[in-house]
Amino acid sequence: MFVIYTKHLLDVPKIGLAVVLLIAVFLLFLPKKNIAIFYALVFSGVLTSLITPVLNTPDEPVHLARTIHIVEGDLNLDNSKPLISEDFFDIYDQIKSPLTKTNLFNEGQTDKKVGFGRSTDYRATNSYWFIGYIPQAIGFGIGKFLHLSVGISYYLGRIFNALAYAVLAYIAIRLSGKAKQLIMMVAFIPMNLVLAGSYNQDSVSLGLAYIIVSLFISWVSDSEKKVRNRDLILYVIICCLLATMKLPYVLLIGLLLFIPKSKFNGRFFYGKVISAVLCVGAVTVFWFLLSQQVKLANFQLEGADLRGQLMNLIHRPQDYLPVVFKVNAFVH
Repeated sequence: MFVIYTKHLLDVPKIGLAVVLLIAVFLLFLPKKNIAIFYALVFSGVLTSLITPVLNTPDEPVHLARTIHIVEGDLNLDNSKPLISEDFFDIYDQIKSPLTKTNLFNEGQTDKKVGFGRSTDYRATNSYWFIGYIPQAIGFGIGKFLHLSVGISYYLGRIFNALAYAVLAYIAIRLSGKAKQLIMMVAFIPMNLVLAGSYNQDSVSLGLAYIIVSLFISWVSDSEKKVRNRDLILYVIICCLLATMKLPYVLLIGLLLFIPKSKFNGRFFYGKVISAVLCVGAVTVFWFLLSQQVKLANFQLEGADLRGQLMNLIHRPQDYLPVVFKVNAFVH
């Protein structure tokens, strides 16, 4: 996976390869499958976080900038002039350097802040709430608190993000009932592991999405399982959180429409489902409008206007619906 993704080999000492192989063999022979799955997730995520070169995952520089911004005590974004610790540019100067070639472990951390200049700053993450950056911020923050090198802090952030992904994916696998192998296969998709082992907030949003899908599968596949009110509330809360981290994932609330009426405890089935959908929809609209208040001066694409595009879709359905139906017919 690493060779395909980076197009070059990492200069890993032979002892490192031997350790990796020994751990892999050890995981294969663990007697308890559930524990083996969790350890495999942790091992795969941590390994990916170490072998992927510096800032060599999609949009990792802006996600790193947002993480450092949070570590500095700024949980939310605003339109004031963006400033960032010089540590960010120390890391950025080592972009695409593998673990064994980087000089970051010789760099001490600093509290001095500088502007981004023409570089894209952390406001490019305006549609993501700080929740998705908590694992990375904890890892990087530990390194900063202990006055460790920039390199150690950087990789601690990656490792903590991978651990968060492993925990969420493991919870999803345990909840999925008869679909354990399916969820496990999705969790071990190489690109998902690459994202988990980086500063990308997708590690948390993917993990929560797995949990939502697992809950749905367990409800519809287990003839004895009922959807209790507290289960529905948990489902709605997770969907609302996803609205603030990966807006398209809010469509997962629609899975409730495919759960048989007999699965719900008590009365008012339609009222519960409609209320859940409306609640998530309201949170989505609120978050979208709120996030659009943060403007990014260095990331304006000429002719691109998300708000205008949505309004165009609403006012000209005759132009877009035929295209949707054609694509749907092609897929089926």
